[in-house]
Amino acid sequence: MPAPNKTNHPNKPKKPKPDRVTKRLAKAVLQSILLEKILAAVIALWLRFCFVTSRWELSGIEVMESARDAGKPLLFALWHNRIIMMVFLWRRVHKKPRLGVIISGHRDGLLIARAVAWLGIRPIKGSSKRGGSVALLEVVRALQRGESIAITPDGPKGPPFVVKPGILGAAYRAGVPIVPVAYAMSRQIRLKSWDRLVIPRPFSRAIFVIGEPLPVTATTDSAGGEALRLELQRRLMAVTERANHAVGKSGEK
Repeated sequence: MPAPNKTNHPNKPKKPKPDRVTKRLAKAVLQSILLEKILAAVIALWLRFCFVTSRWELSGIEVMESARDAGKPLLFALWHNRIIMMVFLWRRVHKKPRLGVIISGHRDGLLIARAVAWLGIRPIKGSSKRGGSVALLEVVRALQRGESIAITPDGPKGPPFVVKPGILGAAYRAGVPIVPVAYAMSRQIRLKSWDRLVIPRPFSRAIFVIGEPLPVTATTDSAGGEALRLELQRRLMAVTERANHAVGKSGEK
């Protein structure tokens, strides 16, 4: 008697592989709004713990204090991989006003937006790829209202450490200078992301470095605008290196 045919019926659906099932389950869990809120709260608590257990130094803080005393807004520029602890620099100078930060509209960006909202940041959703023009228009309006804003000019997906012109256009239209800032910590984790995101660890030596404000006096589509873009890029690299050098991580980005 011939052996039964063990081949799959052509119309019979194939069972998904275990790894695919795991990925689908993980995706479904991550898309849970409740879980997203819990993760955001955990991230915010971890960042606060890292901040309060670390010894922080401030360099150039008089730039922020002078603007605060004069009631003038500032437009901060920082590399995408140094965004996580920015709120704590702001809160060292301003007790109540919230700082606006452009956050990517991607899923990961929304999680970050929820986390920073716990810490007193007002997320402005948008990026250079999704809703970027709308976000930059909101930045201009916020600056004109007297609110300070932080932008990562190499976000949301790079190339890393290259300033895109959007921040210059916003500063020019609002009539405010751009202040380059950076921080560094002696104990940290570097993710294998496109920007090598800096994740803080507690009990660190740490520093915030605030550079001199850069007046934006030309539009981005002119030769003067390109010179300003390169100058902002140079200043951002300079404050980042100063911060790294102060905690023994010279040469890192």
